Amino acid sequence: MVTARRDLLTRQLGMTQAAIKVLESAVSKKQASEAHSSKWLAQIAEAKVQGKHPIVQLVSSENTAFADELASVVSAQGDLARQLASAEQRLQRLEGDYQGAQQRVALAGLSSALGQVLVSNGARCRICAVCVVKRVSAKAPLPSVDSHSFVSKTLCSRRWILLPTSMS
Repeated sequence: MVTARRDLLTRQLGMTQAAIKVLESAVSKKQASEAHSSKWLAQIAEAKVQGKHPIVQLVSSENTAFADELASVVSAQGDLARQLASAEQRLQRLEGDYQGAQQRVALAGLSSALGQVLVSNGARCRICAVCVVKRVSAKAPLPSVDSHSFVSKTLCSRRWILLPTSMS
């Protein structure tokens, strides 16, 4: 019962987050449109006040400057929103990959041995997870960066994980 409720709430959360993203996108587009319109109207107003009192011209030019600044801020806000959305997608993908790796390691029964390898310090290199599991289960030393990259690229097309290069 609790699991079903949690799953329902998780789905509702996902749908709500999707709706929020759609609304944020619509608001962003509307803000960009309004900023562009206000910039255009300010430029027209500035052209109309040419030859009028200097204070009116000054206020009109300040209004145009504010409209330009508003347009640039709205544009920057849109760029940041796109970067945030991209980062959130990448985070979701990485979380999925992490959970998959945890499941594979748990199924192989090598969590403590592989954990020690993953935790040890050193530079990082790309090593195939399947090759690591085979070598750790056989108590064989892991290959160096150069030899493993050659072996893995030619013999193995499986998923890659980051591992330290210094295994001692």
